[in-house]
Amino acid sequence: MAYNMNMQETSEKLEGRIRELENQLGGDALPGNRSSPEEVADLKRHLDNLTRRHKIEVETIRNEAIFNANQEYELKLKQWQESNEQRHLEDVNRVMEESSRERQRLLREVEVLKDRKTDKLSTDFNASAGRISISSEYSEGYLLETEYEYLKDVLYKYLKGEHTDQLLKVILAILKFSEKEKSEILGQVS
Repeated sequence: MAYNMNMQETSEKLEGRIRELENQLGGDALPGNRSSPEEVADLKRHLDNLTRRHKIEVETIRNEAIFNANQEYELKLKQWQESNEQRHLEDVNRVMEESSRERQRLLREVEVLKDRKTDKLSTDFNASAGRISISSEYSEGYLLETEYEYLKDVLYKYLKGEHTDQLLKVILAILKFSEKEKSEILGQVS
């Protein structure tokens, strides 16, 4: 900035000197006080050189300002991109957390449905056992064989490890254990 002021002052001084010399050449000055045309030409060349340097310096400063503005723009663009990436990652994490919570909720629902199905299976077995024992009053030979097949099927599944808690209750119901016997057996299994 100070350099530009010095350039401007120098430029103004030179222009003033040129005007002064031009006035002397064309004016009433004494021949000995006049500047020579070579001196005027030298001053004009010097002024032209200073003007060219000044224009180059102004262009350099303008280019530096443009470069700095571009650097600042690129920095802001990079910050904006990083901010968008951060928001995207936060969105992805949020969706993953929601998916995980939904998965857990669905797994709990599956467990509830499995429990309901097992309870229904146990109820169906108990209901079947009840029908068999009620019907056994009418036809002992046939139902005893049916009860035997049913008990065999339930024991087979129990021994394979399928629905052991529910099947144990069914076995206790088929064999008509008392409530006291049932609670003792179930107490030992638990």
